[in-house]
Amino acid sequence: MKQVLDRLWNNPYLLLTSSALFWGSNFVLGRVMVETIPPLHLSLFRWTIGLLALWPFARSQLKGAKALWRTYRAPLFWMAMTGVVGFNALTYLAVQFTSSISASLFNSVAPVFIMLLSYFFLREKIRPVQVAGVFISLIGVVWIVSRGDWEVLVSLKFNAGDLIMIVAVLSWAIYSILSKRFGTVAGEKGTFWILMAVGLPFSLLLGAVEEIYRPLPWSEVSPLEWLCVLYLGIFPAVVAFLCWSRGIQLVGPAKSGVFLHLIMPFAVIIALFFGETPTLAQGVGAAFVLLGVLMASNPPRKGVTRHLEK
Repeated sequence: MKQVLDRLWNNPYLLLTSSALFWGSNFVLGRVMVETIPPLHLSLFRWTIGLLALWPFARSQLKGAKALWRTYRAPLFWMAMTGVVGFNALTYLAVQFTSSISASLFNSVAPVFIMLLSYFFLREKIRPVQVAGVFISLIGVVWIVSRGDWEVLVSLKFNAGDLIMIVAVLSWAIYSILSKRFGTVAGEKGTFWILMAVGLPFSLLLGAVEEIYRPLPWSEVSPLEWLCVLYLGIFPAVVAFLCWSRGIQLVGPAKSGVFLHLIMPFAVIIALFFGETPTLAQGVGAAFVLLGVLMASNPPRKGVTRHLEK
């Protein structure tokens, strides 16, 4: 059993695909949940549950955590702000002001940001086939969000939500780059627990501010909705982040970033269970996305190596 788990834990493409699957479910459930639970409250509940759920598995890696914090205080703080607090809070906030089409389109830019930051700050070489894979998968995402209609794209107008979503995507890219170098200073589980512990007070502050202008209607939240919150706190919040961080460690942030495009197809599939019917445009777009991921994850030819410099 241990050998099977070790094999799974060392399979980067399975890990990255699993991350996209859980985040895809978060996209669908999150849209349903924010109708009742305010978005910043939902983010706060997710990380509170995640912190408690991860503790039994992370505690063995937290010995000497104070010394690690003193040594890596700055990068760990910014990882918490960008990956735990920033991206989630900004994304939920953005969809309050912009359309889901715009939000999804801007989210597809994340791999481009990750590749650029990897090139400039990590000195990571990017092969032409990876660039082609990113753009092919980007075409798929654009096709899906535009429903195959060019007029939908050209009619998009920037608003506050669009700008917030750009910041959210950049926040995620920064987290991915920092995770490559500092994501395992206390082991994957220990480091991520530290990030949640650092980010939780800031999530609490955001939730308190939101409570002023949109109070949480406790009496209106059903038991099923609380079960959904529990799911969001365990799988999209913890398991997906651990798989993502491990995937980055194994293949690097540039190659990992293209797997973010799988979130959209997974979200469409999961939406079937909520009564939504996929369109032809979504099917065509999903095919482009999968082709792009396969190209970007294609291992380099013999003799071609990837160089990472600290």
